[in-house]
Amino acid sequence: MVTRARNIETEQATWNLTSDERKELFLTVALSLDACNDEGAFSVLHAYLRQFELDKNTANMAPIEPHARRCVILAIKTTKVINFEELLDLKAIKALESKHQDVFKFLNLFT
Repeated sequence: MVTRARNIETEQATWNLTSDERKELFLTVALSLDACNDEGAFSVLHAYLRQFELDKNTANMAPIEPHARRCVILAIKTTKVINFEELLDLKAIKALESKHQDVFKFLNLFT
């Protein structure tokens, strides 16, 4: 089950989900993997945050800020992330720059 959860981005491709359903799925799976301290939590949470790149209205990123912060922490903890620049390109991560400067600056140490 955990293996399928780690690969949810590929698995869901044929499920005809709406954007909101996909976001909810990715977030639920990411939080479940994170609760189990599974390294796959980062990639699923990263996939969740990438979903917001497609949204035209990104004025209010406040609801996803805790998930963006957690994604930064998971990226630093995992051995699978080598390119932290792609995280800095995400709107959700950029939103941390104003309210959560400490997290944003910490991430910049790795770029």
